[in-house]
Amino acid sequence: PAAARLVGALGRMGDDVATAALYDALALAWPEARRAAARVLGALGDDRARAALVHLAQTDPDLEVRRIAAAARPG
Repeated sequence: PAAARLVGALGRMGDDVATAALYDALALAWPEARRAAARVLGALGDDRARAALVHLAQTDPDLEVRRIAAAARPG
């Protein structure tokens, strides 16, 4: 829950620094943070988010992160 709250706050901020932190969260060792970041990035709907989610869905070591990324991909 803490990861989801923190990542959700970054998503609501919506500025360049917060968005960069969302992408950085995809590389964290903490699967909960990657799961939360995938959900928020799915809502962005831009090409960079889509590419990051495709990559995450194919390569993340955590099965739940891969599932969330695949489901969250925009378009």
